[in-house]
Amino acid sequence: MATTVTRSWTALLDDALTSVESMVDDAPDAAAMVQALVPYRRRLDAAAARLAARAAEQQAHRRSGDKDEAAWLARTTGVSKRQASQTLDTERRLRKLPVIRDAVDRGELSAEQANLVARAGRADPDRQRHLVDTARRENLPGLRDECARVIAAADKNQMLRHERIHRDRSVRLWAQEDGTHCLLAKGTPEDIGVLASRLDKEADAVLGQAREQGRREPFEAYRFDALMRLTQGQGQARPPKRDLLVIIDYSAAKRGYTLPGEICEVVGVGPVPVEVALDFDADPFIKAVIRDGTDIETVVHYGRHVPAELLTALEAQGRRCAVPGCSNHAYLQVDHAHLDYAAGGPLAIWNAQFLCPFHHRHKTLGLLDVELDPSPAPPTRPAPSADPQLPLPPPLE
Repeated sequence: MATTVTRSWTALLDDALTSVESMVDDAPDAAAMVQALVPYRRRLDAAAARLAARAAEQQAHRRSGDKDEAAWLARTTGVSKRQASQTLDTERRLRKLPVIRDAVDRGELSAEQANLVARAGRADPDRQRHLVDTARRENLPGLRDECARVIAAADKNQMLRHERIHRDRSVRLWAQEDGTHCLLAKGTPEDIGVLASRLDKEADAVLGQAREQGRREPFEAYRFDALMRLTQGQGQARPPKRDLLVIIDYSAAKRGYTLPGEICEVVGVGPVPVEVALDFDADPFIKAVIRDGTDIETVVHYGRHVPAELLTALEAQGRRCAVPGCSNHAYLQVDHAHLDYAAGGPLAIWNAQFLCPFHHRHKTLGLLDVELDPSPAPPTRPAPSADPQLPLPPPLE
């Protein structure tokens, strides 16, 4: 009976797929077809994952002679054992996360999105709806960042977690089958941030030399060249470090730790404990920005001019291209958000945004068909209240 039922629904699926395949070559709007098929593919992936978890409970691997359920799923689906284990782990987490489970079953989340939000949802089940909403509006890197924030804020002992990451710091070296040799470094966000900052600054110099010579290669290649220069002592004698920017919510800074919905993180790297972030104050190359809600209140660069303050405020709002869905965070350019600078628009936080070179060029040429923030009104807010334990400088205009 079970075999008959299986053949029945697989025959229906086969007929449906055959119908779709027959329209592929003559599709008048292929993009629309892709968008229409995405939720169905996700629903099929979700159903297959639930069936895989059920098969694991039925110990299908014992009947097939596989070592364990992950090995069985990897062989059956043609993926790595690591990916198969991830699929089964995600299914186990989703059993206790009804909101995320429902979104997955409706085809709203891809398998990779489901894995990310299930991990974060396990850390803080009360944030399930927030995580699903984030997955709807953010691309994968943005979702990954938000999941990291949720997990960090839900940790009851954030310093203990930070100390564990420090203990587990490592550099691994290995060779791939094709002869490529690889290096992987792990450490705390601030340590990796300093390393990345120094590396990218040297890579900028490598890129400049390459452009002068008429060479164009991926920035990752210049990073490798920069690493070699630094390890061989051939880098700039005293290279100016790129400032690291740490964003801390005002309430978290007063309390000493973050709660769900609050952040304390090295921009572009990841969350750090508040106690660690406040210790950065002595480092001249690390800037801490304290925000109150969505307002940036503590941007002060003594001895610098206003554009530096504006740049820090923009970075504190998120160092990424302002175009929805674009996760580019390299070589960003400051663009007027509403009133053109050439026409007298002010250099103010409400009139500025980051754009990547591609979208900046398209906006200048009038080819950008994505609607950015349409409201050209400067914010009006009361001055922040004084606090004897954590005084705030005047707000940025």
